[in-house]
Amino acid sequence: MERIKVMIVDDDQIVLNGLITMLAWGNYGFEVVATAINGKQGINRFMVHCPEVVFTDIRMPVMDGLDMLREIRKVDEFARFYILSAFGEFDYAKQAIELGANAYILKEDLSPASLSSLLDQIKSDLETRSNIAFNMINDTVMSFIQGGDTPLASAVARIGRLLSQHMDLQEEYGTDALLRKLGDVIEKEYLQQGKIALYSPPEVRGPVPPGVWISDQLRRIDSWRGDAFSNLPRLISNAMFYIKENYSKKDLSIGDVAEHVWISEGRLSVLFKQETGKTMKEYITELRLEHAKKLLRQGQLRIYEIADKVGFASAEYFTRVFTRTVGVAPQNYRKDET
Repeated sequence: MERIKVMIVDDDQIVLNGLITMLAWGNYGFEVVATAINGKQGINRFMVHCPEVVFTDIRMPVMDGLDMLREIRKVDEFARFYILSAFGEFDYAKQAIELGANAYILKEDLSPASLSSLLDQIKSDLETRSNIAFNMINDTVMSFIQGGDTPLASAVARIGRLLSQHMDLQEEYGTDALLRKLGDVIEKEYLQQGKIALYSPPEVRGPVPPGVWISDQLRRIDSWRGDAFSNLPRLISNAMFYIKENYSKKDLSIGDVAEHVWISEGRLSVLFKQETGKTMKEYITELRLEHAKKLLRQGQLRIYEIADKVGFASAEYFTRVFTRTVGVAPQNYRKDET
C-alpha cells in the first residue's frame, strides 16, 4: 500500500515545522511530499506532487488559502483540504467549506493525539474514495467504448487524474485489479472490431504506467471509429459497429444494441433514424442482405444455409425479404450473377 501524499501550506515557519514534526507521518500511512509558504507556491507544488491531502492556512501573503483552494478545485475535485485557522477566523473558514474544503481546524487545538485521530479518519475516507475512483474509471472507460458523449481528451484527462489521486489505497481497488477488469473489457472491444490480433494485454506491475496503457487503448479505439464512420456521432457509429459484428445472430435485437451503447431503446431508435435516414431494423436487414448476396455469388451454400448464416430465422422468411427488397428471388439472383 502506497503512502498517502500530504502538502502543508503556511507562511508561519514555526507552524509549518511544528506540523511536520508533530508525529511520525509514515507510521500512519502518510508522507509529507511538499510544503509551501503561500497559495501561489502551493498551487505550483500541488500540480507537481499531486497530494491527496492539503493542510493550509487561510491568511498568507501573495495568495491566500481561499484563492489557492478555489484555483485547485478547478482542476481537482477530489483532493481533501483541511483549513488551519486561528480563533476568530470563522468567516474565512465558512467560505472555505463553501469552496469545497473538508473541514477547518483551530491551530491551538492541534496536538499529536488530535492529529493522529484525524489522519485515521482521513485514511478511512480515502480508502472509500479509492473504491469510488475504481468505479468511476471503469464507468468512464465503459461509457467511452460503448458510445458515450465524453470526448477522448476529457476521458483520458479524467482517468489520469483519478489514477494519480486515488488508486492503490487498498488492494481490492488498486491498479492491479483495475487493469485486470479493464483488460477484459478492452479485449472484447478489439474482438468486436475484428482487431484482436493487435491486442496486447496490460502488464500488471509492468514498465508501462496504467494510465498510459488505458489512454493508448482508448486512442486506438477512437481512431477506428473515425476511419469507419467519421461523419457520425460516436454513439451511432458504435451502434453500427456492434450491429456489424453481430448481424448474424438470429436473436439480435434493438434492445441489445441499446444496452451496448448505454442508452434507452426508444432514444437510440430516434437518434439512429435522424443520423442515418433509416431505422435500425432496416439497417440490420440491409446488412444481412448484402452478406447474403456475397454468399449467393460464391455459390457454395444452399439457400437455407445462407439464411441461417446471415441471421434470418428461416429460409422462407429470408426468401420473402430478399425477393421484396432486391426484386428477385435468391435462387434467381444466384443464376443471374453466375
